[in-house]
Amino acid sequence: MAANAAGKGKDSYQMREGAMLQPRVAYRGFVITPMAAYDGGLYAAMSIVCDRDGIQRASGVLGHFASAEDARAFALNAAKDDIDRRLHPPVAA
Repeated sequence: MAANAAGKGKDSYQMREGAMLQPRVAYRGFVITPMAAYDGGLYAAMSIVCDRDGIQRASGVLGHFASAEDARAFALNAAKDDIDRRLHPPVAA
């Protein structure tokens, strides 16, 4: 772990709420990994979407939230919306 590499003991490393809990969700043939990263008192929402060919796309930071759970929920919904737009692009009238 990074804390050990910095010369700090294992016990000095503290896990924040939701840290390292990055569930994967299958959705319409894609795999979504919604993520929450602790960032200065809030949790940054991000996602990685892996397509059928194994190509992964990262979202970047989508917003900041008070809890890791809220950040992951937002990231998951944003990724689903992105997939839906890719599968069903808007039709011009």
